[in-house]
Amino acid sequence: MTRKTVILFLNPDPRREAGCNLSLLSLIAGLDPRFHPIVATPGNSAFAELLRERQVETVDYRMNNWWYPGQEHFFRSAAGFQARIRQLAEIIRTRQVRVVHTNAEYAFEGALAAAQTKTPHIWNIRQIFGADMDILRFFPLTPDALGEIMAGLSDRIVPNSQPLIGTFPDSIPADRFHIIPSGVRLAGPGDKPAARAALRKRLALPETSRLIVTMGRISPEKDLKTFIDTARELLRRRPRQNLHFAHFGSMDNAAYFEELKAALGSLSAAVTFAGTVAAPLDSLRGADILLFTSTSFEGLARVCMESLLVELPVVSTRCLGPEEYLIDGETALLADPGDVGGLADQVEKLLDQPELGVGLAQAGGRLVRERYGEERVCAQWMALYDTLAEAGPRNRRMPSATAEATINLISLCGQLGEQLQQQERRLQEVERLTRIVGLPIQAGKRLARALYPFSGRRK
Repeated sequence: MTRKTVILFLNPDPRREAGCNLSLLSLIAGLDPRFHPIVATPGNSAFAELLRERQVETVDYRMNNWWYPGQEHFFRSAAGFQARIRQLAEIIRTRQVRVVHTNAEYAFEGALAAAQTKTPHIWNIRQIFGADMDILRFFPLTPDALGEIMAGLSDRIVPNSQPLIGTFPDSIPADRFHIIPSGVRLAGPGDKPAARAALRKRLALPETSRLIVTMGRISPEKDLKTFIDTARELLRRRPRQNLHFAHFGSMDNAAYFEELKAALGSLSAAVTFAGTVAAPLDSLRGADILLFTSTSFEGLARVCMESLLVELPVVSTRCLGPEEYLIDGETALLADPGDVGGLADQVEKLLDQPELGVGLAQAGGRLVRERYGEERVCAQWMALYDTLAEAGPRNRRMPSATAEATINLISLCGQLGEQLQQQERRLQEVERLTRIVGLPIQAGKRLARALYPFSGRRK
């Protein structure tokens, strides 16, 4: 019997509906029987539960998600770095893993564990590589340094669109990149009248309302403030046209959500934050226009592909990767990021010319079917896995001793950070007690520093 090729997927994102996780589910479902996937992911997460429902093998990998981290969160993640890599390396050895696939932009561990075990590694990227990556917020690294380290540890860097390559350091050799798009299930328009009626009933809207929607996590890079401002501008221009606006998606950033609610002002009756939906395609089928206002960080934007497949017209910002299939005037209407007036102009064209929207969406749907179907994309991934598993690891530019030093340095950084924060909390407690007993504040601080000389505070 031929031994199966075991692929270890490193997937720290716990969210059930995250785009990167949906892409991974699509890939795993399309693998043929000669492959055996194992997904390392937080065992108590919604995504792990979904994997188990689909009988996909999982291992409990407790990486603290670095998405929107605070400093304490970052130090905790870094302090456990060494132990997590040991865990992954043990899985690679005992399960005879042939390829490690890191399904995240912000995780080092898979690459370093692969280097330790001399296993081929893939770094899968679905957004621009740049200074705003959260992993760099507290790290003493430049984007170029991070890119070069990961390139040295990876046999292939796999962005999901060509434009993403231009955001990486020029020093990374071109042959290190291998573009494979995110796959999408090839849905059809379905029963749009029924979906339209059901969606308006769910949102308690009149049947005649014209519904403009967006979909995705609530986070700053999706620029939902521009979505709200565009809604305000359209309502100003067309006060009697029964327009309504809705957002569907998870609330990943509570502070940003509070900012959005404050920005709504008098629009609260016309703009709905509807939360996550069990059947997102039905929500798209029931809408009139998708208004996608993301900043220029996107890899492919799954929601735009799905909208075109169900013949929902798309108005979008020019946000890099999706411009491979969102072609202005051919498959969608585009405006610059943050251009409220330009976005409103494009939406008005579709409100005034419904036949234009139908033609654009149908043309876009054909393009998505040609390029991004799940079967086509899975075939590309399986070919890459076969190539790497057969060839084994190449001679990486980063020596194993350097990889080991990187692991130790990151772990030490986290441990020292945790110690400093612990001392900081103790110092704050001494100052609090100083106020209670009536000692002068400066005397209390001197006492605290005498007790805890390594505190990070100096004033």
